[in-house]
Amino acid sequence: MKATTKYTFALACCAAAFSLTACAGDKQAASKPAPAQQAVAPTNYVSGDGVLLAYFSRRGENHTDQGIQVLEVGNTERVALKISEKLNQPAYRIQTVKPYTDNFKEMIEVAKKEQAENARPELQGPLPDMKPVKTMVLGYPIWHGTMPMAVFSFLEKVGCDNITIIPFNTHGSSGVARSVDDIRKVCPKAVVMDGTPIKGTLAATADKEAGEIAKKARP
Repeated sequence: MKATTKYTFALACCAAAFSLTACAGDKQAASKPAPAQQAVAPTNYVSGDGVLLAYFSRRGENHTDQGIQVLEVGNTERVALKISEKLNQPAYRIQTVKPYTDNFKEMIEVAKKEQAENARPELQGPLPDMKPVKTMVLGYPIWHGTMPMAVFSFLEKVGCDNITIIPFNTHGSSGVARSVDDIRKVCPKAVVMDGTPIKGTLAATADKEAGEIAKKARP
């Protein structure tokens, strides 16, 4: 047999062997069940020393130093983000399944109705894991003398036993109103510190207040 013929024959044999091996490998792979897809864990908002920063804030029409204006970042959120920067950790935003209207006057009526009905608006998930939480900084606006009913929903859903709660709020002219007392009612086994009220019109420049709140959480 000529050398070229032997070479060609050898190549053909190798190709055939490779094809058989590949087929066998494909069959073996096909026979194995596909690995289960790993669930993606939600972002962990709790710091290593057990601090959680959570807030509820409404975007849209809000009080500002220029009167009622449409805000892409709500007043309470503005303060929360300042605190987040001071603490060097992300802030968890409490959100309802059904968004609140951007219209300020309509929102007032909705908030009044929810409060009269003692409603508990449904929240978007996932909620933060409270097991490692020792201290929670909690922010919200004052709606009709207390925190929005969505914050009631949040506290009841996640649980607040045996933690320290540091409230802060934005407001028009009511200070903390009865919000801190309401937190103490919802969380009777928590240590609830006195709240820090911040006028909504001053939220954009509340760096000092944000620093003081952060120091309470991490002295």
